Amino acid sequence: MAVGVGNRGRAVWHLDTEPLPPAAVPVLDAQQQRVVDHRHGALLVLAGPGTGKTTTIVEAIVARLTDPVAPVAPDQVLALTFG
Repeated sequence: MAVGVGNRGRAVWHLDTEPLPPAAVPVLDAQQQRVVDHRHGALLVLAGPGTGKTTTIVEAIVARLTDPVAPVAPDQVLALTFG
């Protein structure tokens, strides 16, 4: 969304409908890749601030949704992160 100023000095919102460019695939380290590759059961990811936990979890979800052998249905995914 973009905001501008209308003729009465009030904010006017415009919805930008241009498609977003594709996001670059993140580069994961070996420990992050182990999380993405984990396929059996629940997994708890603990790490310090700024270490890429959310990116790693998102990539793990993408890997499960797009798995060519046994894809997970999107309505079967629950991801929780805390800031």
